[in-house]
Amino acid sequence: MKRCLALFTLCFCFGFSKNLITVTTKPYEKLIQEIAGESYQVRSFVPANVDAHHFHPTAARVQLHAKDTLWFGTGEPLEKHLGKTRTFVPLGPKGHHQWLDPVALKEHFAQARDVLSERFPADRSRFESNYKKVAARLDALESKIRSRLTRSKPLLAYHPFLDAFCSRFGIELISFEEEGKGMSQKGFEKAAKRARVLGITNLIAAPGDANAERIAKKLGIEVAILDPYSDDILDVIEKAAELAAR
Repeated sequence: MKRCLALFTLCFCFGFSKNLITVTTKPYEKLIQEIAGESYQVRSFVPANVDAHHFHPTAARVQLHAKDTLWFGTGEPLEKHLGKTRTFVPLGPKGHHQWLDPVALKEHFAQARDVLSERFPADRSRFESNYKKVAARLDALESKIRSRLTRSKPLLAYHPFLDAFCSRFGIELISFEEEGKGMSQKGFEKAAKRARVLGITNLIAAPGDANAERIAKKLGIEVAILDPYSDDILDVIEKAAELAAR
């Protein structure tokens, strides 16, 4: 009896395991899971609440994810050091923070749908149906944002992770950091002066950014927390639109 139970447990754990799919970062995990469906398990290479720019994975973690059926790349610099395998598929053209642009995000998911359909043709119709639902939500979000931003105000951010979002919707973005580096004192003073002239009352920052807290205090404004690596990225995009709306 014990042998039968052990064999059942082994089959349950390994014999009926789902196809594993890796995405490099959390923002893609939930929605690609929706497109793939319950027969697949999507997991993020970079853990939750971790900035991908500062994540240093162990060799064991890389090897673990490299064994997955598919790995969708999301354009992070760390991907250059992962040792690409035949399972690695980059989503979309290179660019910073494209997942915060609902139009680019929709294109990435269309590409993911196509790759999934090629690898698993038996589930093609399911992928298409699931993708249409996700795409409809992204279209609705874009339409909602455009209707709200008939007039918009500039955004002030510590790190320019809203660059793709602002570019899509024609919003001026003022940042105290460029290419991962802080501004010169002259650049800082110029940005601070412009923020004061424009009457900006919030400094957008990622969670736990002490430098942003210090700058906001110096400027006498509040910190608005947005997590660019949240797994609920549609909510982050909508909150960014709220901050930009007049």
